Amino acid sequence: MGSIIYNYQAGAGGEGFVARHHGLAYAIDKLDKVRFKDDHHNILKDSAASAEFFYNIMELEDSIYLTHHLYLLDDDQLRAITSKHHIRSVDSSAAYNEIFILRLFKDLLRLRDEKDIWIILSGKLYSYENLGKNCILDHLIPGDDIGVKIDFCIADYANREGIFYQDNLNWHDNLARIPGEKIIYSKKPRLGQLYLHGRYWDLDSLLNRMVR
Repeated sequence: MGSIIYNYQAGAGGEGFVARHHGLAYAIDKLDKVRFKDDHHNILKDSAASAEFFYNIMELEDSIYLTHHLYLLDDDQLRAITSKHHIRSVDSSAAYNEIFILRLFKDLLRLRDEKDIWIILSGKLYSYENLGKNCILDHLIPGDDIGVKIDFCIADYANREGIFYQDNLNWHDNLARIPGEKIIYSKKPRLGQLYLHGRYWDLDSLLNRMVR
C-alpha cells in the first residue's frame, strides 16, 4: 500500500490537519500547537540536508508521515518516492502572511532547550550552539528586544523581503515539480492570542498590519 507523506510548509498546521484527518493521537501544547503523541509520524529533519534523507524516506514503513523538506530532493528521487509512497502537498501560497505569523510564533519564537538548534531556509542549513534557553529568532535576527525583532520580521515579510519571505518563495517555486496530490491550505477564521516571552500577542492584529 505504501505510506502517505504530507508535504507541508512550516507554519501551515500540518500536524493538526493530519492528526484530525487520519484520527492520530495528538496533544496541544501551551502555544496551541498540535503535536503527535507518537512522533514517528514526523520525518526526522536531522538528515534532511544529507543523502540519508532520501534513503530514510524510501525505507519508511506503511503509515502516515509529515515533512517540510521534499523540495531538497531532485526530480529522480521524487519520482522514486512516488513509485512507493503517495505524496500530498499543501499549497499555502494564497495565505503566505498567515502562514508566516503562525510559523513565527509557534516555531521561530519558541524557547528551546536543545544544545544545538538548526533551521533550513531556502535549502541552506543554519546551525547554532544554543547557549541558554533561546529561540531560533535569537540566532537569526540581531538585538536583544524581542518586540523589535518581531516588528522587524513582520515589516520585512509584509514588504516581501528577507530570509523568511525568500524561503516562502523557494518552497512554493519547488511545489510544482513535486509529484502527487495537491491540497489548498484553508485559512483560519482567526489566529487568536498567545502568551510568549512574558506578554500576550494578538496574532490577528499583527496579521492585519501585514496587509498592503
